[in-house]
Amino acid sequence: MKNIPAVPAARRLAAERNIDLSKVRGTGDYGAVLTRDVLAFKHKSVKITAVAAKMADYYGIDSSSFSPDNGKIRKADVLAMAGTSAGKGAAADAQGGCGYTEIPMSGMRNVIAENMLNSMKTQPQYTMCAELDTTGVFNLLAEAKSAFSKYADSKLTFTDVMVKITAVALMQHPKVNSAFVDEKIRRYNTAHIGIAVALDEGLIVPVVRSAEKLSLSDINKISRQLVDKARENRLTPDEYTGSTFSISNLGNFPVDFSTPIINTPEGGILGISKTAKKPVVVDDEVVIRTMTGFSLTLDHRIIDGIEGAKFLKTLEDLLANPMCVLVF
Repeated sequence: MKNIPAVPAARRLAAERNIDLSKVRGTGDYGAVLTRDVLAFKHKSVKITAVAAKMADYYGIDSSSFSPDNGKIRKADVLAMAGTSAGKGAAADAQGGCGYTEIPMSGMRNVIAENMLNSMKTQPQYTMCAELDTTGVFNLLAEAKSAFSKYADSKLTFTDVMVKITAVALMQHPKVNSAFVDEKIRRYNTAHIGIAVALDEGLIVPVVRSAEKLSLSDINKISRQLVDKARENRLTPDEYTGSTFSISNLGNFPVDFSTPIINTPEGGILGISKTAKKPVVVDDEVVIRTMTGFSLTLDHRIIDGIEGAKFLKTLEDLLANPMCVLVF
């Protein structure tokens, strides 16, 4: 197992689950096995009873983590893993006397926790925020609404436009479209944009590849397919790995700004916050404009503040003239 290229966390997880790393397909650089590859691996010889499957789902336990001696997971195995109070605990908290519920960490939740902790530990991150005028984008969306639904049988979204605008901006600022890998700066020639999708059990980031080369219609179609597959737990590793930059859109919530955490090993992530109409000064006159909050988090090892500021300036220009992205 030592000769199999794998990150340390993947080795630990494989050891805990008694999984032979040589049988796991690695999706990392040079075929290295990542934690998500181990989680995606299923013991083909292991079966689970119907009752055990329902209990595992209730307690939020990943059944692939079991390695029963008799080759079949039973009710007793799930209860042993869950513990007597897991999922339903109502013990008194000795610190304050309040009741609580203990919820087992699912496999996906464990991966998210590990990735986020690794990101904060290994990448010196800084976030710069800006409120930018998105009036032009929302005017474009309003104009395209009827025609787009007629010919594309779907609705063009703000996220679709932001994927395209972000990809175009990254091509103009290649330093932002970079990653720190093996003590070297890896500068990408194309923009694979990861789109954070919230699920009940956590977060996953499907990837729109070479987004700068796609039309808005293509981005809309690909994004819808990826999001649907993500919510149905049907994404393949190829569809949620390999992004060079990510977008996290919280625009539907009352969040003015956020500090998104980088999706390692990417060099940056763009957080999108709420949109609101506000009075602003344009040409010495107070007018009502549609304003949106943006938060850009970058890896300071490879991207200096001036580069981030220049990237935000390009975003501002493209947002003010969104028709530009239709000609790229």
